[in-house]
Amino acid sequence: MKLKLDRRRFLGAFGLTAGAGLLSPLLRSVWADEAGVAARRVVIVMTGNGIEGHTLLSPRARAERASLGGAVAEVGAGDLAEAPALGALAAGGVDLTSKAAVVHGLSNKIAGGGHTALYKALSASLERRQTIDSWLAQRLHGEEPFSALRLGTMESSAAKLQYGICLEDSARQLPIIANPADAHASVFGSIASGAGGRAFDVQADLLDFAMEDVKRVQQGFVGSTRERAKLEGYLLALEELREQQRRLVGMGDALRDLAVGRGLDPESGVDLNVSHPLGRLEGQFKLAGAALLGGLTNVVLLTNSVGHAFSHTKYTSLASIFEQDSNFSGEVPWRHGVCHEAGGNPVYQRVLDRVIERQVEMIAELARTLDAVPEGDGTMLDHTAIVFMSDNGSTHHSQSTNWPTLIVGGGAMGLETGGRTWLYPEFGSDANPRVSNLFNTLGHGVGEPLDDFGGEPDRSERGGPLSELLA
Repeated sequence: MKLKLDRRRFLGAFGLTAGAGLLSPLLRSVWADEAGVAARRVVIVMTGNGIEGHTLLSPRARAERASLGGAVAEVGAGDLAEAPALGALAAGGVDLTSKAAVVHGLSNKIAGGGHTALYKALSASLERRQTIDSWLAQRLHGEEPFSALRLGTMESSAAKLQYGICLEDSARQLPIIANPADAHASVFGSIASGAGGRAFDVQADLLDFAMEDVKRVQQGFVGSTRERAKLEGYLLALEELREQQRRLVGMGDALRDLAVGRGLDPESGVDLNVSHPLGRLEGQFKLAGAALLGGLTNVVLLTNSVGHAFSHTKYTSLASIFEQDSNFSGEVPWRHGVCHEAGGNPVYQRVLDRVIERQVEMIAELARTLDAVPEGDGTMLDHTAIVFMSDNGSTHHSQSTNWPTLIVGGGAMGLETGGRTWLYPEFGSDANPRVSNLFNTLGHGVGEPLDDFGGEPDRSERGGPLSELLA
């Protein structure tokens, strides 16, 4: 029997009640619940270099796909978790399949193809323009410290930031924090008492100095309008960071209780920065989950070796699978080589499939964490749409004609899941939708109807949400 627990009592279990600071964003969320204001959140999980279509399709869906004509086909509930990578949705004590859906057949030709589409995957546009994470952050950001939290992994545990994936606009790139220890410092640095706390204080001082310096330059600036706009944009970014720090400081007690409640060391995230990339990604998921529970943000992007980082990534944690290859040398190869050999080497194909499966397991764990927290007439998961997609489509050398996608949650946001698989006609068909249509659907889900996101020349005919995904 599932214990019915209202959200205030749940927060009390973590110490996040009045004693933790009445102005914390998390408690404001509770008051919003009681006032009948619907919470809305979006988590985008993006893996690098493709999600092969078979990993997300059940046997019934694969059979339906083989005979698909020119119309959309719906594979009803019942076997979603039979897909090779989706078993975790039905495991773990709470079956999530009724709150999940698979979308198969979306195209994104405007993004190009090849190994990675970089920023074009999230902008659905050939030219540099705002990516969907930024669009969502602008509309869902209130008084939370972070407008969006962008966390990921690259091939090296020493990597700090990754650019080229997220854009505020054509001129401003948005960084992904690629080191879990640094991500921990961003979220919990304000409460650290050791080196992390000192670094947080130093950064605050540097931001104050930089803002004053820019203001002095502005007073005597005689350059062009374009250069003045750059200065103004720089100052705005500094002010945003400083305000973020002020808000984190203001909820110190709540942050400490949150870290302890989620099994995280409040002082340091060094232990999260393990040697293998899937382990580091798990650490980033833990931080993202804490941030969502703590009301620190409403938009999260989690990335796994996206962009060109995929090439030299080594899945060292999957050595036991590589060892099944009779020709295994003992040295785990780079992903690029694994992809090229997978067609003739079933062991390498199992590695690639396991990478997707492992990420779904992380998604399922995050989803269950959110589903355990009552919110409004449902749970936090019902008010959170989790979208799992790739940065280049379905194959190593992508043609951008199919972008398999998994959606979990979002029922209270109007998303229609119900354990269904939606199969769309192939690229070239009049009924073939685009990745931008999926982004338009997210816009509708957050209460900001969006019908024209993306840069396809024919978006006026193909714009708008995916009607099958809207209740």
